[in-house]
Amino acid sequence: MSKRIVIASKNLPTPPMRFVWSMVMAWLITDKFDTPGWVYGVVFTVLGIFLVTSIVMFFQQEDEDIFEIPGSVPGKKPSKFAQKLMKAMSKYKEAKE
Repeated sequence: MSKRIVIASKNLPTPPMRFVWSMVMAWLITDKFDTPGWVYGVVFTVLGIFLVTSIVMFFQQEDEDIFEIPGSVPGKKPSKFAQKLMKAMSKYKEAKE
């Protein structure tokens, strides 16, 4: 299976902690409405499945630094997107002049 390319977490405005907060919120909501024990089981089983899925997906992805200047890292070839972007920028500069 090929690795999925995703934006590096250091480029995101907040750390990706959605599952921690979703579990905390689920616990607070179920506690507030005084739900029976089986509801806790169902809710946290579903959240557990999502957590396991996210862990598996985490190890099948490759981070891409979107603020990296293409060609600035020695030995690393710019991605196809960076190559297209550089080509478009050079065409724009030529047309502007």
